[in-house]
Amino acid sequence: MRKTTKRAIFNPPNTLQDNSYTKLAVLAKGGSKLETTTAQLARKSSLMGQDLSGLGVKELQTLENQLEMSIRCIRTKKDQLMIDEIHELNRKVLQHHGSLIHQENMELYRKVNLIRQENAELYKKLYETGAENEANRDSTTPYNFAVIEEANTPARLELNPPSQQNDAEQTTPPKLGLQLHP
Repeated sequence: MRKTTKRAIFNPPNTLQDNSYTKLAVLAKGGSKLETTTAQLARKSSLMGQDLSGLGVKELQTLENQLEMSIRCIRTKKDQLMIDEIHELNRKVLQHHGSLIHQENMELYRKVNLIRQENAELYKKLYETGAENEANRDSTTPYNFAVIEEANTPARLELNPPSQQNDAEQTTPPKLGLQLHP
């Protein structure tokens, strides 16, 4: 019984087996990582064209086709990313310009309102002087100009016919700046 107790104290059961199992697991894990790294390096050197000496024409043609397909996929992905980025930038530009356009529209709206107010004041002044124009309309001056008033319509000018005077005055028309020649 004493031997068993000493053995249990100095060398617990299954300790040697547990240590060797742990060491094997670590080595297996390291070996697996090493295999993965080796495969990646071999694939990388194959892709770079460093390990092509043992390949025949058919294998080289297959490899070339695979590389062309890979390049097409890469270019398609790159093009799509660039298109998406362009769309995003256009959206941002439109959003920024949209606010600028809105500001410009507001400024134009203010200017239009100012012009409308000025027009209203001018119409008011025009209609206030309308009574004076009615008095001038009946004057004896031939070919005089008068403003004809109508509600809610813009002012227009009209040429009044000469009043009935003696024939000597009517035979000589007034000289205007523009004359028509037949």
